[in-house]
Amino acid sequence: MHVLTADSLRQRRQRLISRRRLVSAGALAGATSLLAGHGALGAEDATPTSFGTPISGSIARNPWEPEWSAEPPFFEVVSRNDETVVVDSIQDGMQELPANAERIFLMSGEEDIFLALEIEDRIAGVVTGADGNLTYTNQAVASARMDFDALVLSDNVWEPDLELILSAQPDLVLGQGEYILDHERYPLMTRIAPTLRYPQVTYVYPRQALNDFGELFGVEDRAGEAIALYNDTMQRAREALAPVVADSEILVILYWGDGYYVIYPGWTSNPDTGRIEPASSVSSPIFFELGLKPLAAVEAMADEDRTQYRIELPLEQLGLLDADYIFVSGDPGLIEAEMLSSPIVQSMRAVQEDRLVVIDDTGSLGLGYYGNLAQVGLIVETLTGQPFA
Repeated sequence: MHVLTADSLRQRRQRLISRRRLVSAGALAGATSLLAGHGALGAEDATPTSFGTPISGSIARNPWEPEWSAEPPFFEVVSRNDETVVVDSIQDGMQELPANAERIFLMSGEEDIFLALEIEDRIAGVVTGADGNLTYTNQAVASARMDFDALVLSDNVWEPDLELILSAQPDLVLGQGEYILDHERYPLMTRIAPTLRYPQVTYVYPRQALNDFGELFGVEDRAGEAIALYNDTMQRAREALAPVVADSEILVILYWGDGYYVIYPGWTSNPDTGRIEPASSVSSPIFFELGLKPLAAVEAMADEDRTQYRIELPLEQLGLLDADYIFVSGDPGLIEAEMLSSPIVQSMRAVQEDRLVVIDDTGSLGLGYYGNLAQVGLIVETLTGQPFA
């Protein structure tokens, strides 16, 4: 069993430092060179794409991958001047927002994108998990570059403490609109500050988020650099894995404990939009970013119109799935104590051949821009046995 955790991130970081390697476009270099700046790719090498166009089109796709849809826009910047920026918010029509907001409250993990755009000094407050840690953002990057003592932290996104958020004195509030800033919470936030919401979360579509927020805050060049770095890393990761993994079939499992197993197909079709997209943020780094081949038996389980984004299985059926590699997302301690103690799991070929990889989803690696860089870097190093930077 291979476990990808915050400890393996720190060990990798120390190894890279001790070898005095120049880390420019490396995946988990997110904790080293990416903290200081993205290095190798400059603004002249990439520019953000236009509204709603494919941003990952430069990546060479494998023959078994679907025709992925372009990442969906968060909003469209219509015009700006020194004081205001006019945005088509998709959900709420045209909005006039402050062009130079400096105290922004983030409701749904946008700090990851702010860090990548190097505008984290504009964050006034964020929503955290119940444990006080950021739920979606890579902890190593956030801890190194965000001054949490200077931020207002709200630990309940579903019942936001309005007085606490008000104490941050925000001049702009940002958040996902369907679940976070819904019809009840959105009006409350607008009483505090101008509020922009959007249909999806930034950690699922980091390229488009970088593109759109880069334009919103006037840092388009920085967005272009970050997107180019991200795409370059994913392409190199694919090339590094190809000789090792080739067309091996992959099973992705989410384990929440108590015998509750969720598996993911390689892709899904959004029932509302018809878009072809990753089934989950859990499987996205593996099937979308790395382009690994999903297990045919799982693909056969997907419903005919491909709207099913996850499949729940009892342990007995899970044990019948014969994958070349298994990736399990969850709490490593829980996975080892409950899942891997099962004779059924131990009998699976990938487990017997030491091809099971546990991805720690307890918050340390994170999701989105830096989280995906972290996961991909560790996956490449784990499967190839070679440093990846």
